[in-house]
Amino acid sequence: MRAGPDAVTAMLEMIARLTAVKAKALLARDAAAGKMVIAYGGALHNDVAPRPGRERWSFGPELSTFTGGKYVELDIIVREFIKDSETWRALPWYPHFDREEHPNKAVLFNPAPGSYVLIFPRSS
Repeated sequence: MRAGPDAVTAMLEMIARLTAVKAKALLARDAAAGKMVIAYGGALHNDVAPRPGRERWSFGPELSTFTGGKYVELDIIVREFIKDSETWRALPWYPHFDREEHPNKAVLFNPAPGSYVLIFPRSS
């Protein structure tokens, strides 16, 4: 199998699709027990409200609908990875993040309903 010009886009869509299928199967299987399902999707695939053009890369909206709004997006971020770049500045919580404020504590942002960002304490 060869990677074509749309290989990255196809991979991003496949990850979202397969994760949604598996998560829904697990949720349905354990519904009577009231169990929770956790799926790791990085800071892209789990978005409840994906940025325009990225909707097909996210399982968030589908799982939110499937769970009747009980879905929660949690982005987990290593503090030292956050840079002053266009990619980071595009995130809704970035303007409120101060690297020097509470460096030895975890920081939790709630940028939108059902959406959370957990930034780990400084590692060194």
